[in-house]
Amino acid sequence: MQNQNFAYFIGIDISKSTFDVAILNEDRTTSYVFENSKKGTNAFIRLLKNQKIPLKDTLTCMEHTGVYGKLIIAKLVEKEASFCVEMPIKITKSIGLHRGKNDRVDAVRIAQYASKNVGQLKLYEPIPEILEKVRILLKIRRQLVNARADFNKYPNELELFSPEMGKLAKKNLKKINKNLTGEIERIEGDIKKLILSDDRLNKTIGLVTSVTGIGQITALHLTVFTSFFAKYDNPKQLACYCGVVPFEYTSGSSINRKS
Repeated sequence: MQNQNFAYFIGIDISKSTFDVAILNEDRTTSYVFENSKKGTNAFIRLLKNQKIPLKDTLTCMEHTGVYGKLIIAKLVEKEASFCVEMPIKITKSIGLHRGKNDRVDAVRIAQYASKNVGQLKLYEPIPEILEKVRILLKIRRQLVNARADFNKYPNELELFSPEMGKLAKKNLKKINKNLTGEIERIEGDIKKLILSDDRLNKTIGLVTSVTGIGQITALHLTVFTSFFAKYDNPKQLACYCGVVPFEYTSGSSINRKS
């Protein structure tokens, strides 16, 4: 993050129904709870205005909580606020050993984390809308593929030990399989339309799939979750993010886990 002097640090701990806010100013911390809704996010911005806390002098930090954080993130983007969205494990590791846990305490710890690590934090950059649409369709496709696999697991196993019963099970699942396959193909068609509608996405997917062994679905996942490969500076960082780096885990002669 560019050198910037923030007078206030705000930590937000988000749950499904509410979000806790901790406002840190020098050594003074105040805490609030808001409803996780449009009404609640508006009340949060109104609180800052009433307390004369300018967004330009404030750094807000929150954990990545998926869909639960969409409303507050959208509001902060709208207000052009300086904020960051961090992975929970990164904040937990930075805090170190601590006792006790609740939403109010977590919000305070997030504010303290932002204050302590302001020089290393990166401001949030919204994912392009085209990638957000692709991400949603990929998730639905994955759910349908998993559902189809779950439906067919039992009849496939049954057929190994009782072919006649296995055929009966498959016969009764035939229509379901046909419908699921049709929906998967329809979603894949919508994804292809999105790719062709955006020059940048079309070019990126073309480049990625030119690598041997990388198909369109893998290419789309890589593109979406790296935001056009802009989130990482080198291949090692991306490999760590994907979880394919075999780090050693040994200690003395008693601890020798698989890498």
